[in-house]
Amino acid sequence: MGVRSVSVVHTSLLLALIALTAAVLLHLRALGRKLDAAQPTAQPAPQLDEALIRRAVAEALAADREREITEARAFWAEQEARAAEDAPLFDTPFTAAGEDWPIFFPRPTGPQEAADNHGVMDPEFGEALRNALEDLVKDGPADGGSADGGLRGGGFPAPGDNSDVKARREADLLATGLEAGLLDAESEPAAAPDPRRHPSHPDFVPSPTPSREWTDDRLAALAEERIALTDVRPGPLGTLDVYAFADGTTLCVAPGDREAAYRLIDAVRAGEDVRLLGGSRFSGSYSLTFSTDGDTVYVLADRVVASI
Repeated sequence: MGVRSVSVVHTSLLLALIALTAAVLLHLRALGRKLDAAQPTAQPAPQLDEALIRRAVAEALAADREREITEARAFWAEQEARAAEDAPLFDTPFTAAGEDWPIFFPRPTGPQEAADNHGVMDPEFGEALRNALEDLVKDGPADGGSADGGLRGGGFPAPGDNSDVKARREADLLATGLEAGLLDAESEPAAAPDPRRHPSHPDFVPSPTPSREWTDDRLAALAEERIALTDVRPGPLGTLDVYAFADGTTLCVAPGDREAAYRLIDAVRAGEDVRLLGGSRFSGSYSLTFSTDGDTVYVLADRVVASI
């Protein structure tokens, strides 16, 4: 009887322990459900709008481009205003046709690459400028060219009278060389300025320049053929930069960009592979993109003229 009573007690305790454990588990489960119901539903992470980001970046780049172009145009307008103040008679249409026209050219007092502190032009830059001026007095179109002012190959206008154009350009060359300090006034014969150089003269003919389409074609050819950039020459007062390529192509960029020009100069002198990736025209201005071994250089300009 004693053993049976002990077994009954043990069984009762075991059943009570099981019942208590089950009650605790049920209570804990109920508490867990209440906590889950009380917590707010987790919001999914918002997805980034890539189109919005790209649009914002494009707008920022466009605003930066417009700002740089505005600054360049303001600088160019200031230079023109100063030139007009220095030579007020040059632009007047009321002066007699036989009067001497004052022609003013800026002295080379700009970047150190073009002139030293005493205003003496760098010999290499002076020789390049002299060659460019001499090219202007070459004969006009070859035989078979039209005599009514048609276009030559490449988009260059052909003047009608070669002898008249040559005489006028020789006078321009002499005046320009003397003013820029490339020619010696004592050794050169004195020549009267040609009144037809002034735009108000009825016989005034602008110097032939390449068309925009021809310049665009040259820029595309330089990029497609991956022609290497061999030299960069910042011009006087930073208003004109000259970019020379291995195939003989020359780009005249106005106004000049000192920072971009000297970055390209350093890359060329360091022996890096500098090439034109492409050029585009927008809002009447140009955008040129150059690549070096480890960087990309952007040049913005109001005007780009290509020549060979």
